[in-house]
Amino acid sequence: MGISGILREMEDTTKQNLDEQALYPAAVCVLTGRGMAAIASVAVAGPGAEAIVGRIFSRAVPACGRSAYGILRDGEDVIDSVVVGCEGAGRYVIHCHGNPLLAERVMRLCERLGAVSQRAEEYLLAQLKEDTESLIEAEARLEMTRAATLDGVKLLNGQISGGLAAWAKRWLDCKSFDLKELQNECREILERSLLAGRILGGVRVALVGPPNSGKSTLLNWLAGDTAALVSDAAGTTRDWVSTTCRIGPLRVEIIDTAGLDCRLAQAGAIEQAAQQAALDTAGDCDLILNVRDCTRPPSDPPALPPGAAVLNVFSKSDLLADPQRFCPACDRPYVLVSAAADLGRQPLCESILTALNVDSICPEQPVCFTSRQREHLDTIVSSRAETFIKEKLQFLLGRRQ
Repeated sequence: MGISGILREMEDTTKQNLDEQALYPAAVCVLTGRGMAAIASVAVAGPGAEAIVGRIFSRAVPACGRSAYGILRDGEDVIDSVVVGCEGAGRYVIHCHGNPLLAERVMRLCERLGAVSQRAEEYLLAQLKEDTESLIEAEARLEMTRAATLDGVKLLNGQISGGLAAWAKRWLDCKSFDLKELQNECREILERSLLAGRILGGVRVALVGPPNSGKSTLLNWLAGDTAALVSDAAGTTRDWVSTTCRIGPLRVEIIDTAGLDCRLAQAGAIEQAAQQAALDTAGDCDLILNVRDCTRPPSDPPALPPGAAVLNVFSKSDLLADPQRFCPACDRPYVLVSAAADLGRQPLCESILTALNVDSICPEQPVCFTSRQREHLDTIVSSRAETFIKEKLQFLLGRRQ
């Protein structure tokens, strides 16, 4: 190609870039920190934001207050699986996995389509000027940077213009309201918030059971890695070992504890300490998997912490002659698995989600995700004065009368 051809190509490229800038005027910025994190968030706002997002997102651009899962593409190249949330007219946030290089690539892609880069402070200041009821939104954006999974980001995004914000606005718009109904809804939100916290911050699951029952093998199987030492010798694990994995919408820390055996507890000081540490650790977890070897005769169950959520897991099911006829003598739900034969993984994961009760959470349902929000709802539950309750709803939204 001659010099004249190169110049024509440069002119065509410049014209195309100018045309795209005219078509897609918008601002883009990274809202999260520059280091590694679970989630990175890139905001795109302005008259052309919808067109830019629509051009790079595999799904339909979500409506205001909604979010959607999909794939972010740069032409034919897949960048990442993401959640895109619409936080207002012409305001979108792309939540990808937390590698800063991914966030940088999303930024550069939006810039190529005509968006102008901004600092996060500039972006947030501009949005605050447009939105006088931004406290819940600001809290949600901050929590998004700490969310354990993309499902947590989706849940938080649902609270900005819907969810908790919409709930508070609805009650504020009532000229008169049923106090009992309002307080019942507050209680429901507070109860649901405990479950939502598991999606936002992750959960801890303890593996307990007799020595050599397959706990360490189960840990490695779920984690897809060799996190714990496995041996046929009873009592291999004396201290707890943990690893983190993803189960459905949850980030799960799985903890393998010392084998519970009354004979070991009486053997010496070290064994006694290991047994007590196992029980203490299990008591601090959201769920206990009581792991038993299904090929061994039934034995007395361990004395687990009272009130703990427990799921019985019977390991080594590949060694059963007829797994369909297996009927353990236990009064709790159970799952049959074999880590060695890779059997029962999906039923186990589904049972874990059911036991933790997180499969009942809808992103658009109102939840509290800060202590400030919980304190306001707690106060409403205990109050009888309508004027005071309305004031608390105003404070919840960040308004000042």
